[in-house]
Amino acid sequence: AMAIAEKENEAFLNGVGWDAGQQPDGICVDPTLLGNAVTTVAAGAVTVEDCLDMVYACPAKHRKYGSFVVHSFTELVLRKLRAGASTTTDGQFLWQPSIIDGRPATFLGYPIYTDDQLGTLDGTGEVLAIFGDFQRGYRVIDREGIGIQRLSELYAEAGLVGFKVHARVGGYPIKPSNKALVLLTEHA
Repeated sequence: AMAIAEKENEAFLNGVGWDAGQQPDGICVDPTLLGNAVTTVAAGAVTVEDCLDMVYACPAKHRKYGSFVVHSFTELVLRKLRAGASTTTDGQFLWQPSIIDGRPATFLGYPIYTDDQLGTLDGTGEVLAIFGDFQRGYRVIDREGIGIQRLSELYAEAGLVGFKVHARVGGYPIKPSNKALVLLTEHA
């Protein structure tokens, strides 16, 4: 189940589409979302201003239910940002831990989640973060039922039994031009 979930997650972010590779259409490769992406001011850095640009590039109706998704390394950079654009001891941290069990931490007042399938600050121009209303910005189509095939003959000589799992899932950005999701790409 975890392996299936990881493959689905990867495809929801970077899938090439059903026609090209029998995968969901990925958020990070959608041409409309990439065309409307916010770019960091400098390579190798994310600033508060970059994140605010993402938030305000998202229309208010989608911003209301917005959340951030970032790589763990990007989250670390955001955790160190303080009010007043300082990383020294003055100013409050903008990233706030959750005080309620099961609730996400927040950044700029919005929930923040990590997904290590996103890009890191390595100068490659990848998608570093996604902000927006995922329920209104991306549709997941999940077929009920999972088929499991037992492969006992294939591994019989080694005394093993293999299983092949068949699951069908799809997904695509919903009207990417409505900007329910906004991407942050690194300045190349």
